[in-house]
Amino acid sequence: MPGNLSKMLDAVRRAPSTAANRLTDVEPEPEQAKLLHSLASLTSPKHVATLSQAVAKLTSGQPVNDRELLLDKVVGMLQELPDHSPAQSSVANALIGGLYRDLPHPPRSVCGPDAVYRSADGSGNDLWFPDVGKAGTCFVRGVPPRKPKPPTLPEPELVYDQLLRRPERSFVEHPSGLNRLFFAFASLLSHERFQGSRETPHINDTSSYADLSIIYGNTQPEQDRVRTFENGTIFPDTIASRELLLRPPSVVTIAILFARYHNHLAGRIYEIDEQGLYKSAAEADVDHLKWQDEDIFQKARNVNVATFANVIVGDFLAAILDTLRADSSWTPDLGGKSTERQQHGTGDAAAAESSLLYRWFAAASASDDCFMQETLHRGFPKTAIDDIAPQDFWGFVSSRVAELDEMSPSEWTFGNGQFTRNAQGTFDSRKLAELIMDSIEEPGHAFGARSSPSSHRLLEIAGIRLARDVFGVATLNEFRAAMNLTTYKSFQEWNPSEPQVALAAERLYGHIDDLELYPGLMAEETKPPGPGSGLCCGYTTSRAVFEDLISLIRSDRFLTFDRSSATLTSWGVGTLAPVPGAYGGSLATVLFATLPGAWPGTSSFAMLPFHTNRSVRKVLADNKALHQYDVERPTTLAVRGIYTFAGCSKAMEDRQGLQTLYDERTCAAAEAEDERRVHACYDRIDWNDERARVFRNAFYPDGFEVDVHAFFDKAVPELINASSVAYRDGSRRRQIDIIRDVCNVAPIIWIAQRFAFPLKTEEHPRGLIGLSELFHDLMALYLHDTFHVLPRHEWKLRDRAVEASQRLADILKAQIRAHSGLMEPLVDWLARGTAYDISPDAERLFHSLLQAGLSGASAAWSCVHVAAALAGSVTQLASRMIDFYLDESRAEERGRITELAISPGKDASDELEGFVLEAMRLAPIVPGLPRRVTRDFTFEDSNREIDLKRGDMVLIATSQASMDAAAFPAPDRVDPFRPRESYDLLERGIHSCFGARLVVPSLVSILRQVFRLKGLRRVTGKAGMLARTTDRVGGIPTSLYLDRNAAERTYPASMLLEYASETALIPREEAKRAGPHPA
Repeated sequence: MPGNLSKMLDAVRRAPSTAANRLTDVEPEPEQAKLLHSLASLTSPKHVATLSQAVAKLTSGQPVNDRELLLDKVVGMLQELPDHSPAQSSVANALIGGLYRDLPHPPRSVCGPDAVYRSADGSGNDLWFPDVGKAGTCFVRGVPPRKPKPPTLPEPELVYDQLLRRPERSFVEHPSGLNRLFFAFASLLSHERFQGSRETPHINDTSSYADLSIIYGNTQPEQDRVRTFENGTIFPDTIASRELLLRPPSVVTIAILFARYHNHLAGRIYEIDEQGLYKSAAEADVDHLKWQDEDIFQKARNVNVATFANVIVGDFLAAILDTLRADSSWTPDLGGKSTERQQHGTGDAAAAESSLLYRWFAAASASDDCFMQETLHRGFPKTAIDDIAPQDFWGFVSSRVAELDEMSPSEWTFGNGQFTRNAQGTFDSRKLAELIMDSIEEPGHAFGARSSPSSHRLLEIAGIRLARDVFGVATLNEFRAAMNLTTYKSFQEWNPSEPQVALAAERLYGHIDDLELYPGLMAEETKPPGPGSGLCCGYTTSRAVFEDLISLIRSDRFLTFDRSSATLTSWGVGTLAPVPGAYGGSLATVLFATLPGAWPGTSSFAMLPFHTNRSVRKVLADNKALHQYDVERPTTLAVRGIYTFAGCSKAMEDRQGLQTLYDERTCAAAEAEDERRVHACYDRIDWNDERARVFRNAFYPDGFEVDVHAFFDKAVPELINASSVAYRDGSRRRQIDIIRDVCNVAPIIWIAQRFAFPLKTEEHPRGLIGLSELFHDLMALYLHDTFHVLPRHEWKLRDRAVEASQRLADILKAQIRAHSGLMEPLVDWLARGTAYDISPDAERLFHSLLQAGLSGASAAWSCVHVAAALAGSVTQLASRMIDFYLDESRAEERGRITELAISPGKDASDELEGFVLEAMRLAPIVPGLPRRVTRDFTFEDSNREIDLKRGDMVLIATSQASMDAAAFPAPDRVDPFRPRESYDLLERGIHSCFGARLVVPSLVSILRQVFRLKGLRRVTGKAGMLARTTDRVGGIPTSLYLDRNAAERTYPASMLLEYASETALIPREEAKRAGPHPA
């Protein structure tokens, strides 16, 4: 009752309605009333929570965990709202709109076989508008020229002389340290995207995409001229663009390297053969070989173009944004997911304005200026550069192009005769590398007014005429307004730092609104160097170039939606990861692959190639990263090989002239001088041999080999049983990943016990390190210590080894400290039965090293490096051995091994040992042992003399020596009865020599236990094979393997085998993994 009275009084006091709809202020519209009424029905706190959670998660842009059933809760809430109510409609519309936007409309990718290939002319990039960006179509105009132009404009020659010409004998280095190579890449990118002819300058003869048409051609006939039509390759060092050859040599060299990279990619794709469809010429018919060539060519091209795009973003754009000085690896993810995904992959068309942005003649280096002058003098020997008429110049260019048309692209040369082809049809790699290094060291010129050299005068005048007479582009202010930039009010505002330039422009054009786009861009005041500003060009150019590069990448379907394993292969996707140490860059990938003997793996020349070396040194010092890089100009890194058995034996004995790399590499990981020198570093004979003796005596007790056999004979069957999976209940058929679950596990368990690494397992969840982690740590250190001569892997391997060795050393230092001294009995009692309970063998080893005078830290470092050597040797030799004897050509040997595996007695074991040694000889884990030359001398490798210089890298090619018929008669044949002394060379390295007492007996046991499995064979398909590819070191092939992400690494990760179990039923629990396994 009181409430009703209050409402009546409020109604009396309320003023009359003045609204047109006669509703009072407190009386809502009918739809609003329904909305409020329907929302009021959501009285449950769970509905309020659902709505707030949905809004928060759906607007965050982060992935939604569907296990939280958020979508189901929203639908449930909709079902409880009044039907057709405004609240129900609003929420439903938001839900449906969000689900609709999850997929691109129209679709940007299709599954047809042709859709994964780029067309020769760039058509079909946009599936629904296939002619967008196609070669042979018109340039587009991005900004309409709405302002009427003055009836008379200044002569282009006068504009050049007043605003653009560089004073003679004047050179201003680029303020951010950008070098000749950077501007060579910029020139290449310009030619890649903009090619107008003299006859039809409004037509773009190339595609509008960064699709490397300079290599692959703009039409199908052009493309066919560079292809061999054999397994996807192109002719060596061959490109399709004739005009590019007229540019400075540094520009052409970059194109040549990407052409080389194509063949590198094609070879890898063929060799890896992810789908198992490729065949040799002897196995396939003509139609299959034709399809195979096309498939490999197109996929190699896709990977090459994606790499090129990575360089555009990660190296070129990063230099423009000066990410190096910011000590950052950030670059825009131009191909990544977008909220409005329909903006991706929609095609692009070259804009006339963009073609003007990339005419960066002002930045020409002194060498490029000299090259252009030399070219002009060759064409016009009796005419001064300033007196050459435009029509004569373009006639000269046309004649040069015509000469090239009469030749095959595989015969073209460049650099005014500096670069010629050898008998193999390739250019000299050393000369190319020297040119790249020269270009890295030489600075580009600073941007700005009056910076373009006179040798480029005709090109600048042509640019002014093109923009004015052909493209009819907008003025500078109109262009700025289109980008939502403020327009200039005066010439002094346009270039306040150079009043004489502003005055000259004002005299030429009269009013700032009449300033033409091209000279306005080129002579505008430049940005100072600073965060986000590395290009230091004009303000307008800086913004426009950034926008253009974003559009270039985001508009390309193959670089956005179709940047996938379907178009690139899984291995190809893996190659696109930025190079560690390159601040997000990818050009080092190409340099390492195409000029492999030119760069150390930590060279700043390869990692940071777009800045001068002087600039890089300063920036890296400021970033406190100088110590991580080799900043000296590289000398030759070609690895010299020693191949014969006698030569390798002799080289192994020369411990002074040919020094191991162990010491210099382990030095990177340790914290004190004495701790760095482990017994494996055997060059200091007086210091090291004594430590090796102490370590050997402590490590090998009486009966060592018997204990090794006992351990592996027990551990291997247990691992096989625990890790095998049955195909179905009641079946005897089993599957096992023999590498992941056995070869990479059993030796690690043994090593963990021997060196007291506290393993984290289901039995001991409080341990410090898991099996997989310990395996990968030891492998990283093993490869770093013994064999990493592939530069592209060096940075990552070094960082991984330093991190791993420090972690492992810290664990062992703590173990040694805890299990020695006065508190040892108490610690032993507390650790009993836990992961920290050390074995008697580990305790004896620790005590012996401490009693020999080693500090606890030094003993720990010694143990870490020995453990790594043993882990690497046993795990990898076991994997290679099993793979070797499962080969189809080894059926006879496999049959004999199977007989011996179930035969008792010493004779059977001795013969199995012979098979192990033969596998080590014929399927080595490394091609040889690297050494550093310490003095100049001539080495005799049998009847071959090798001139060695101090600092050279030498490979003692034990893999080749093992095939020397002088030491191994009938070297291709497996003979388990060869004299045991024949294998001395295989064990001559200090690691192998020290570990031989473990390696051989452990491998014998692994061989016995694996091959006693009934019906052992590979699973059908590629899963039963080692996924591998091949590289060459010192002229010797070496295997690389693919991990589960299809990334290359130097040791195998997986191989699935089948066998028949003794029992017909495997319990469900046995299908579970017994703990973490190396992957």
